[in-house]
Amino acid sequence: MEVNIYFISILGFLLASKLLDTWAESLTLQRLNNEIPDEFDGVIDPETYANLKEYTRVNTRFGWLSRWFGIGVLLAFWFLGGFS
Repeated sequence: MEVNIYFISILGFLLASKLLDTWAESLTLQRLNNEIPDEFDGVIDPETYANLKEYTRVNTRFGWLSRWFGIGVLLAFWFLGGFS
């Protein structure tokens, strides 16, 4: 397989984009805390808020797994000559 500037550019942008998405989502997960924000005080009960946070954590982590699996499949297809 001949490596050229287009190959390197596309691969770099693809990986950088996915890494940036993963980093931003990890920052979001770090900001989830146990206290209900003042804006939601009296609107949502603590149990529902805890369930929402857990849903966000699980959904985000599954998104990471799905994203990186998809990238792996794409790269395998690409490196095995699927795009001639």
